[in-house]
Amino acid sequence: MVYATSEGVNPSINPVPPYAYSKGGVLFVDVSPENPFYPGYGDGLGVNGTFVFDHVFTIENNRSQTGYDEICVRVTSNAPNVGLFTGGFGGNWSDAVEVTLAANESTSVGVRIDTHNLTLGDYSDEITIEAWGRSCG
Repeated sequence: MVYATSEGVNPSINPVPPYAYSKGGVLFVDVSPENPFYPGYGDGLGVNGTFVFDHVFTIENNRSQTGYDEICVRVTSNAPNVGLFTGGFGGNWSDAVEVTLAANESTSVGVRIDTHNLTLGDYSDEITIEAWGRSCG
C-alpha cells in the first residue's frame, strides 16, 4: 500500500477506484487483493516488471475549501521504485511532481511501480501531498 498525507493548504484529494480509496482521511493506493475495490484480476504485482496506473487519484483546488485562487501542489514518493506523473502516462515519471492549480482546477496523478530487483512479498511505502497558497513558479 502507498498512502498520502496532506500538509499546508488542503486541496480536495479524490481516489479513483479500483486501485485507490480513502479511509480515515488517508488516501490508499492498493494494488493487492486486500483492496476493497479489488477487481479480481490477479494476486497483485509480479516480480521483475513495470506497472503503470493512470489517473489513480485527483487533486482539485476547490476555492471554497482552500481559500486561494491559485495553489501549488507537490506529490512526492520516498520509494525509489515508485514514480509519479500527472495526466496520462507519456513515458515520463519522477519521484516528485509539482503542479499549479487555478481555482476549481484539477489534475490527476498516476503511479508507476517498478518491481525489478524486488522479491515477492508485501511492500508499503509513503507518498506525501503538500499544497501552498501560491503558484509553483
